[in-house]
Amino acid sequence: MTEPPPLTGATAHIIRLLAERPRWVGEIAKKTTITGDTLTRALRRLLDEKWATVTHEKGSERGWLPQRRYALTKAGRDIARRLGDTTEAS
Repeated sequence: MTEPPPLTGATAHIIRLLAERPRWVGEIAKKTTITGDTLTRALRRLLDEKWATVTHEKGSERGWLPQRRYALTKAGRDIARRLGDTTEAS
């Protein structure tokens, strides 16, 4: 099996988290403590590499902001599996 592509710690952490289940961006920030530009860049990479998809939910009439939910694609799940294999082998 080929090695996962070089990943930043933030990107790898997010992939492992999304491997459990799809998550809202705020939940990703809380669970990982990754914020701001680092979070934005990591999520953008997941989308650019087609390792994740994002769905948008409209804000409510109560004034809630729109939410973004990220989920791994098959390619992203493959990366997560390889990351898990790498971690277990260490």
